[in-house]
Amino acid sequence: MALSPVRWIYWALGWLFFALGIVGAFLPILPTTPFMLLSLWGFSQSSQRLEHWLLAHRVFGPSLRAWKAHRVVSWRAKAIAWSSMAVSLLYLIVVRQPAWWITATTVALMAYAVWFVARCPSNVPGNRPASSGVTGSASGGIPGNAAGADARSTAVSSASAS
Repeated sequence: MALSPVRWIYWALGWLFFALGIVGAFLPILPTTPFMLLSLWGFSQSSQRLEHWLLAHRVFGPSLRAWKAHRVVSWRAKAIAWSSMAVSLLYLIVVRQPAWWITATTVALMAYAVWFVARCPSNVPGNRPASSGVTGSASGGIPGNAAGADARSTAVSSASAS
């Protein structure tokens, strides 16, 4: 089946953003996650096969699936985003010393990015992080992990019996 001209553009953007995301995985100046999200968007508009491939990807798939299903951004990704923005802004102000309007525009864009990332949940709804070892579910908060819950409850009952 041939792609329409608009779908070709989305397909090309998907591959461009994927390539930039791969480069970002190795270069600290380029973020990986936003480019992978943009790649997922491009593929979702052009090729269901490529969208499924990216969602099933061993490295990028889990965070992309969490984003697509629940708009979740992990605490690790948030910390990396905020730190890299702070370091980039510090570099811009101290080393580059641009015109005031460039600094103001950069601060405004970064403030929006900080707000956007901060408003996203950090965990999939229903899966709260275990802070005290009690998760509130038989599966330990992990879907399909009934065997792990049985092993923990057996270990707890053995420890309390001795």
